[in-house]
Amino acid sequence: EQQSSFVADFTPGVLKFSAAVQYIGERFYSSDNSASVPPYAVTDVSTSARIDAGSLEFLPRIAVDDLFNRRYEVIYAYPMPGRTYRLGLSIQFNQGK
Repeated sequence: EQQSSFVADFTPGVLKFSAAVQYIGERFYSSDNSASVPPYAVTDVSTSARIDAGSLEFLPRIAVDDLFNRRYEVIYAYPMPGRTYRLGLSIQFNQGK
């Protein structure tokens, strides 16, 4: 029943910074609601850039999920992995240039 999220983006020029905080309340896993998984909050951050190179556009990105390395379970007895890092690169061909 209790769930909320907050997302903020900041885009100064070719850079983009993003932060997201998600809160998930207590979840019951027994049929009589006597046992539950505790609530948790997770913060994710990322940054990306838009690099124009003629007819190509490069979009490098770095992200950190679970920034504060919280220990939590989405499903009972299945702990989440903790802080994770992701790197990515998208390449777009711009036919109009």
